[in-house]
Amino acid sequence: MPVTRKTARELCTETEFRLVNASFSPEVKELSKAELKKHIQRTRNVRDKFKDLGRRQHLEAKGSRKPSGRKPASGNQGTLKKAQLFEETLARFEKRLTAVEAQEEKAARKAAEKTRKAALKKVVKPKSPKTSSSKSIAIQKQGQDNTKLRKGQAIKGVKIGSHVRAANRRSQARRDNRR
Repeated sequence: MPVTRKTARELCTETEFRLVNASFSPEVKELSKAELKKHIQRTRNVRDKFKDLGRRQHLEAKGSRKPSGRKPASGNQGTLKKAQLFEETLARFEKRLTAVEAQEEKAARKAAEKTRKAALKKVVKPKSPKTSSSKSIAIQKQGQDNTKLRKGQAIKGVKIGSHVRAANRRSQARRDNRR
């Protein structure tokens, strides 16, 4: 069962309660990614502290460990509740961090898609006959099929990219080595 704010206020010190309170809905939405990461680290440290303390108290109460104070611990219910509280707090912070990262990823993908589309528009625009090379004009005038062009020649006004030329050179080099 989740621990409420009222129970958290009773269990925690003021600084611990501020950390727990920051994990609830209106406050957690105002935190930046860096602040969320800081809060996650602090919450992890506090959670681990209370888990270790609960384990020590349990062993002292059982008698299998020497007491760290004057008398052995009699119970560890409060410590275990605090450990559970900080476990839930950590889960809320991590859930919010994944949501923030997903938003950033979505925005980055959208921006990348926008720039990709803009780049495609620039590349796909056919050149006017005035600016295209003389070879492509000669081929277009002859009425030949533009799909079977050699490297460096234009296809509808757009030159074949250098990556195609490089691939053709590599394949030719392999053929030459076989001879």
